[in-house]
Amino acid sequence: MDSQRNILLIGLALVSFLLFQQWQSYKNPAPVPTQQTQSSTLPAPSFADEHDPAPGHTTAAADKIITVKTDVLTLGVTTVGGDVVTANLNEYATELESSDPFELLKDSQGHQFIAQSGLVGPQGIDLSSTSRPAYSVSADSFTLADGQDELRVPMTFEANGISYTKTFILKRGKYDIDVEYTVNNNSGQNATFGMYAHLRQNLQDKGGSITMPTYNGGAYSTQDTRYKKYSFEDMQDRNLSLNLTDGQGWAAMIQHYFAAAWIPREAPGTNLYTRVIGNLGDIGVRMPNTTIADGQAATLTATLWAGPKLQDEMAEVAPNLDLVVDYGWLWFIAKPLHTLLSFIQGIVVNWGLAIICLTFIVRGAMYPLTKAQYTSMAKMRMLQLSCKQCVSVSATTVSA
Repeated sequence: MDSQRNILLIGLALVSFLLFQQWQSYKNPAPVPTQQTQSSTLPAPSFADEHDPAPGHTTAAADKIITVKTDVLTLGVTTVGGDVVTANLNEYATELESSDPFELLKDSQGHQFIAQSGLVGPQGIDLSSTSRPAYSVSADSFTLADGQDELRVPMTFEANGISYTKTFILKRGKYDIDVEYTVNNNSGQNATFGMYAHLRQNLQDKGGSITMPTYNGGAYSTQDTRYKKYSFEDMQDRNLSLNLTDGQGWAAMIQHYFAAAWIPREAPGTNLYTRVIGNLGDIGVRMPNTTIADGQAATLTATLWAGPKLQDEMAEVAPNLDLVVDYGWLWFIAKPLHTLLSFIQGIVVNWGLAIICLTFIVRGAMYPLTKAQYTSMAKMRMLQLSCKQCVSVSATTVSA
């Protein structure tokens, strides 16, 4: 009985230690290791059934990066293509006692992790690296003002009688970003195109350990699979191609404490894909083509999540997106304890005090088992004592 109690106490101590370690790392994440990569001018998706872009598209020579800032995010967006090439998390430091925000998305010689999106198809404008649209913007920087709950950043482009507006929509306190394409067709004929959105990152090792996983790689969700990892090694072995028949699903690149994901909106028949270009891996979604009659307009939307693994917020953005939080092999214990710990922290504010309170609660919940063990141990002692007395009486009788 003592050994059972000791095992339970050791298990409780281990879970408390893991939760505390997770909290420490969550509040003070380590910077992501960097690897050598190529520049961001690699081609956008070029699917087998697509055509070359129409003439008159501008090359990347006029590219510049505009800044988009809210209370929780600072983005860098290119004017050529409208890719998100940097994303700083304003409320998360690079390391302990640092004033530098954690950089989730980046585009540098040492490391690349970017979110690309565009339009492909007969009238698409993102069919090659030398022929992506050079958008016009009204300013070089956009900031969510005090008292403002939503920030809209429109980028416009016109070609062959068709006007394209790519709008980034950000909200106060939110890490999900709506990317909206509005297309007005005045070309004199039908216009057909489809939206793609993918995440591009250096191929990396999985890393981590059994007790402290630090998986870096792809993941996805479909109507048939709630959550599945798809590592860089998997991408190199086989290109993923899955059909989202109901349009519900997402494609993501995840790290230990942070994630980026693309979620298509209202697009049944979306294709979820991966591909490898050199030392870079892509995972994303290709929405089905839309045909717009002359004089008509249409809007396509996808959502980009770029932020920490906040389970409640992620669950609101897309079904099963919260499953990117990896508790390791002790998930069946850690997940409910983490939920309870978060609830307590919301009341007492201090994480250390919350852990102490959680320990008392767990010990209280285990009291009936502990009481039964002590009762059983007491009965065993009484039985042993009775046996000893019986042996002593028998010995006395024999000697007499």
